[in-house]
Amino acid sequence: MPRNPLFGLIVFATLGMCAPTDASFFISNFLGKCLDTDAASRNANAFASLSKCRQSSSQRIRVKEVSGGTREVTLQAAGKCLAPALNVIVQHMPVTLRACDKNSKLQKFVLDGDSISSAADRDFVVLVQNVPIAQMSESLLGKAASSARHPSAAMG
Repeated sequence: MPRNPLFGLIVFATLGMCAPTDASFFISNFLGKCLDTDAASRNANAFASLSKCRQSSSQRIRVKEVSGGTREVTLQAAGKCLAPALNVIVQHMPVTLRACDKNSKLQKFVLDGDSISSAADRDFVVLVQNVPIAQMSESLLGKAASSARHPSAAMG
């Protein structure tokens, strides 16, 4: 089955919090699945995924703003940072947890309200694979189509 990048975008559920410089959030998509780092925190070869929202510690993502006024953030869980599985950004690159490196542009993201863009290449956003049919779905970096940046246009 071909991958369709419009199956889902990850959006933020802030639980009524403002966006401080350093806070934890549950990140969910429009279907109510949450970004989950449970497997990635236990196995270096596993990827971040979407799974049923349980508001567990593996679904709590620390959003830490990068200094310098760039509006970039790191997304952290289990003491590590979300990043592409390899040191490149290419279409359908899985997202995993890696040791945090404050100098790595690959570990920095830009949040624009309805998507998570890579700071290294803002044309790439965090997408999910097979959201409607899978219980747990890999999180991927993928090229953003104009409609992918606006979920209501992409889904409707």
